[in-house]
Amino acid sequence: SVWMAHRLIAFTAVRIGSVIPAEWKEFDLDADVPKWIIPRAKCKVKDRAFDFTVILSPTITGELKAWRTATGGAGYLFASPTGNDTITHESIEKAYRKTLNLDGTHSPHSWRSSFSTLARDNDFDREVVEIALDHEPRSDVAAAYDKGQRLEQRIKLSRWWDASLCAAQHGGTVLPFRRTGAA
Repeated sequence: SVWMAHRLIAFTAVRIGSVIPAEWKEFDLDADVPKWIIPRAKCKVKDRAFDFTVILSPTITGELKAWRTATGGAGYLFASPTGNDTITHESIEKAYRKTLNLDGTHSPHSWRSSFSTLARDNDFDREVVEIALDHEPRSDVAAAYDKGQRLEQRIKLSRWWDASLCAAQHGGTVLPFRRTGAA
């Protein structure tokens, strides 16, 4: 469970607090564009009028389909083996600190920062990146008029992130951070 939760966090850059209580009924893995619709009540920002749509890339969609088959595809994705409803925040954090020996270097939340920085460094529109992270990049007035979720651009972003993670996982070129300003 912890390993699959880690993969979902990495490939979607979704907050750990939304991943832990994820339920199979929120996922449409068989759609032309697979999606995870996170109910607003499970998001950090709870006062928006719409749920958060996460575009699922090909790799994580395939892994989730296999996970669905292995777990039966009902209830929580990450049911606790100890009798609680779900695995805990600490179980995922501990995997980074202890198992992967990344204490002080990388955490589940670090995927969000990496995703944002590398996407922007690779010329993805700031607004598209912010929407993909469930941030509100626009002013309240602009948001009142523009309800667009930039799905086509987010599909491209999701597929690019997927390809970048897979390349790095299999020994590909690591994407460098671009330096700004004087060194």
